Amino acid sequence: MNTTQRHPNLAIGIWKFEDTVAREDLIKLAEEWRDGPEGVNYEILCIRKCSRNQFGLCFHYRLHLHEENHTQYLRRTTDLLKRRFGNQLVGWDISSGDIWVIV
Repeated sequence: MNTTQRHPNLAIGIWKFEDTVAREDLIKLAEEWRDGPEGVNYEILCIRKCSRNQFGLCFHYRLHLHEENHTQYLRRTTDLLKRRFGNQLVGWDISSGDIWVIV
């Protein structure tokens, strides 16, 4: 049976990096997130090519809305990635909170 569910507390997106960032560095970042204190909040982390000259770190992150909303997560994580990767962080595409999962 197919179902559709709305998930307001799920952030889904991709952080985009120049392909000059080594895949190993993105793997290390994903492993740090997975193994860190917020690791239980990351339901999915994967790295993929997302354009001719970019790699993407894709994620599903479970927000605890009484602690942090989508905007706060975006600002906090963007700041962290800008400090770590500088201009090699070239963009992102992250959900705004309106997510429907079809299974």
